[in-house]
Amino acid sequence: MELLHTSLRHFRFQERAVFPDAFEDEGLRSVTSRTLVMVGDKEIIYDPDDALGRARSLIPNVRTVLVADAGHMLNLEKPGQIDGELLTLLTSE
Repeated sequence: MELLHTSLRHFRFQERAVFPDAFEDEGLRSVTSRTLVMVGDKEIIYDPDDALGRARSLIPNVRTVLVADAGHMLNLEKPGQIDGELLTLLTSE
């Protein structure tokens, strides 16, 4: 939390926010590596179920996780679960 506080205190925000574009279907179909998609069940920027469903239908080698009681900042809200999922992905064959 101290790192987050420091970064927010010293970060110069842009006048206009830059939001990432959504990936096109063809781009998602072309992902060949093992992929982990995690979304908080309290996400408000997009529908969590739709996002995970889209990932499952388009990314060939995907594991999807709906993280309970979490919003957009998963790594801060559920660090233990997120770390565990990442370690599982990185150590699996």
